[in-house]
Amino acid sequence: LKNNSLIFLEKDRVNNNFINKLNKTKNLLFITNSKHKILKSYSYIYTKNPRLDYNKIIKQFYKFKIVKKKIHPSVEIGLNTVIYYNVIIKKNVKIGNNVTIYEGTKINENSIINDGCVIGTNGFAPTHDNKKKLSTTLTSTGGTSIGKNVIVGPLTNIDKGTIDDTVILDNVHIDSM
Repeated sequence: LKNNSLIFLEKDRVNNNFINKLNKTKNLLFITNSKHKILKSYSYIYTKNPRLDYNKIIKQFYKFKIVKKKIHPSVEIGLNTVIYYNVIIKKNVKIGNNVTIYEGTKINENSIINDGCVIGTNGFAPTHDNKKKLSTTLTSTGGTSIGKNVIVGPLTNIDKGTIDDTVILDNVHIDSM
């Protein structure tokens, strides 16, 4: 939890760990279907489907901050690779063939992205309507941050975070499963 946040909270998701974090934050607005007593001291919107309504609000108000691509001149980029706007790639990065890198991605120094990878696509967070039918996936507002000296194996997908960034720490080696 972070100060000044919009949060969806579904029934039965309130536990002691959540309450401890809640007590350390300010200016929260909950979209909830819970009538937990802790919410009485916070602003909240009561709804039948907080996940779906949260997604509707995010789609209306969220916009990526547009930044030009920043690709260091030492970066090696393979054939048929697509790099969208709002991407930062630091020095000595090697990107294989047929790679797609979506907006909101940062790749730090000396990392290797092998052939066929997809970095920064929307994550899989299904949302159901009030009739229990799959209606959409949550809008991903996070980005993707890949640390220094990371190796991403061939055909690996790394989704951007649903709310915060997906972070791959320094010196990590990952592969598809």
